[in-house]
Amino acid sequence: MNPAYCIIDPNLRDFLGHHASYDHAVARAAARAGYAPVVLGHVAMPGAEAGLVDGARLVPAFAEDIWAGRQGGSRLARLADTLRRNQVFRQALARHLPPALPAGSIVFAHMITERQILGLAGWAAGMPRGVRLVVLLRYQPSFYHGAIARRALRRFEGLAARGADIRLATDSDRLSARIGRLTRLAVATLPIPHAPAEIPLPDPAPDRPLTFVSLGNARGEKGFAEILTVARRIAAIPGAAQGIRFVLQANDPSEDVASVLRGFRSRPPPGVTLLDKALDHAAYEALLASADVVLAPYRREIYEDRTSGVALEAIATGRPLICTRATWLSDLLDRHGAGRAIPDGDVEALQDAIMAVRAEWTTLAASAARGATACRAVHNADALVRLTAGPWPAATATMPVRNVALFYPWGDFADPRSGASLRSNMLANLLSEAVEEVTVVQGGDPTPWLRRGNIHIQSSGDRIRHRLVRRALGLLTMPLLWPRARGQHLMLAMHLARLLDPDFHAHAARVIGRADHVFLEYTFWAPVIARLCRRHGVGLTVTDHDVVANQVTGSRLLREMTLRMEVAGLARGNQAACVSEADHAVFAARGVAAEVIPNPVRLALADCRLPAPPRRILAEYYGITLPQGPICLFIGSNFPPNVTAAEALRGIAREMAASEESREVTILVVGRCMERQTAPGFQALGVVPDLALRCLYRIASLAVIPLRNGTGSSLKTLEAMAERLPVLGTRVAFRGLEVTPGQEAFIEDELEAWPHLIPGILEARGRAEAVARAGRAFAERFDHRSSFAPYLAALGLPPGGPGLAREMALLAAQAEAQLLERAMETRDLELMRECSERILRGAQERAGMALARG
Repeated sequence: MNPAYCIIDPNLRDFLGHHASYDHAVARAAARAGYAPVVLGHVAMPGAEAGLVDGARLVPAFAEDIWAGRQGGSRLARLADTLRRNQVFRQALARHLPPALPAGSIVFAHMITERQILGLAGWAAGMPRGVRLVVLLRYQPSFYHGAIARRALRRFEGLAARGADIRLATDSDRLSARIGRLTRLAVATLPIPHAPAEIPLPDPAPDRPLTFVSLGNARGEKGFAEILTVARRIAAIPGAAQGIRFVLQANDPSEDVASVLRGFRSRPPPGVTLLDKALDHAAYEALLASADVVLAPYRREIYEDRTSGVALEAIATGRPLICTRATWLSDLLDRHGAGRAIPDGDVEALQDAIMAVRAEWTTLAASAARGATACRAVHNADALVRLTAGPWPAATATMPVRNVALFYPWGDFADPRSGASLRSNMLANLLSEAVEEVTVVQGGDPTPWLRRGNIHIQSSGDRIRHRLVRRALGLLTMPLLWPRARGQHLMLAMHLARLLDPDFHAHAARVIGRADHVFLEYTFWAPVIARLCRRHGVGLTVTDHDVVANQVTGSRLLREMTLRMEVAGLARGNQAACVSEADHAVFAARGVAAEVIPNPVRLALADCRLPAPPRRILAEYYGITLPQGPICLFIGSNFPPNVTAAEALRGIAREMAASEESREVTILVVGRCMERQTAPGFQALGVVPDLALRCLYRIASLAVIPLRNGTGSSLKTLEAMAERLPVLGTRVAFRGLEVTPGQEAFIEDELEAWPHLIPGILEARGRAEAVARAGRAFAERFDHRSSFAPYLAALGLPPGGPGLAREMALLAAQAEAQLLERAMETRDLELMRECSERILRGAQERAGMALARG
């Protein structure tokens, strides 16, 4: 008796689509290899007399497909439902698989989720000796992160250790690396078996309209809504519609696309054909044959790791492909195809790519045709059967870090003003140059999610439970703190609140499930984030920006409790970091060796070109008019030490304004530490836009930082030194920085001396300039590209980031864009014209730099 090749596919309902193509191809190849193919499909599948392939036995075995399951209800109810469906799946396997499979048989299960995997593991426990089980996990890792899937993987590992022939695989190198973190078994990458045979290429005549095709049903995750938007835009471009036509499969639209599709049908543009019915194999192949270009702008969140039959068919038949960058599709495009890869969800980029492919189609089509043969040589059914039957391929090598998650507890990441936010933003920007995607989850009040290039900023929001914990702890600790230290319970509450927030747990799990490494800023969320990182096999870096327990001064007991939570959180990371030697000593005394990664500065920000003279920008475009005399600048968030410093500066300004020698000096306070106000010799501006802040640095004569207390190290101090300003501060202002008084900075702890010290510094311009130069040289040691090198090293990434010249050019472009945005707000046509011209020149300069880099 020939060994059997049993294909397990609960989603095989009919002989349409990729499921049928997949099973058909594998069954034929198995028959050619001498196996007796058996296909277990859905009970709705036509009977055996319809025939999937000559010699294959079709068994209607499963009453449910892989997506059947309870969606609502409690977590416990969903868990019970998933367990029940696994049990039903196991019973169907036991009932319909041949009871005595011959030695050498293969059971190939390629449609498996959490609702089937434990049932499959249960069946495998009684699997005959000499039979191999190959489990192909084809979906994103989040499908296998749950408790049930983890239990199944542990059971597979145990069975394999006892001699059972159990093999795990995926069909994507990206996916193999991710799934490989969840199990001790080797996870191999198998080819995709249903690459189509050669289909004649279209007529290469360059002057005919090109047909851009979207294949498969209309789903939001496939970028269908964006394709409709671009099709309408192109139809409105004079002459473009004559060179481009769209044929789009629009059957069975998903809910997120249905309303858009109805609106499109009500006013269909010319040159667009919508196919409303599912296509059989012949009609589908005819549509593919008619395509000049295949559109696959699929969502990266879904298709980063997952394969796509549509993309494979496009590449294997020599059609140029437009797909999403940093996905399995773009990997396939780079390896075998031709076309364009665009940013995720970018309508403008999709339109530009279609127009570019139209212009370059002859060259692209020739390149795509050359790659098609190589693609089919890799992806074919005979190769898959040969690999599943032979020596098991080695596990996919560890993939480079592609996705990074950064968890930040405050709500100001998207609008950085505080030192913590500035540091975290510098880290995210540096990482974004080295990886495909950075996902930031910030705390604070719920805010709209933002996209900044390849940095995605999400809001966790402070849930009701989070706030209740903080209030309850405040009441419990009131006897310890009242009235002298109100609010100091918050540092402990921040460590506890998320433990009771299941919504945050679920959100964090989704983000970490797609990450290759996680950065946690502060230790507040460490108990939740560290547990999820261990579950998903993801590395964790914890950075404490200061010893937050030091802010608890009203109770020794509460301070000790906070410090213990803080130290425990830092110890949970694979890499622990702090920002100063003083903080390092505190943590080392508690047994945690935290690496000192000091607060950095972004030198390019201090050196980048402004789009106009700073006083003109401030006065004409932001309505900020300042006196012509010397400006002493302080910048601070609403952190209590900054609020106290701002109040001290107002008193110093009052005393200086009464003095003849310093009457022309203005002390300027910027930030949330003080509301807007004006007094003689003093002005508080509140929060100002980034470009305005850059201008204030350029016109200031002295930075003043009269901090009485603080922890970590002061980023504002380094930033002022990088801006080539002499800095006058207390010793606290230079905490963590080994400066020499009178050489790199002016240091004076007695604020009573400042009203006389400030005029003296401003008058001795030569000395102030020398201190400013030495301070700038000191700050250059802390550029973020070098300071953050240990973070990149932990990820196996090279140090660096963009070159200084390129970074300055990009920052200058951002400044131009901010000024243009302001001009549009004020409807200043002349400024809009100036900005547009400068932006165009800057783009030309950056393009020249890119060409020079090769």
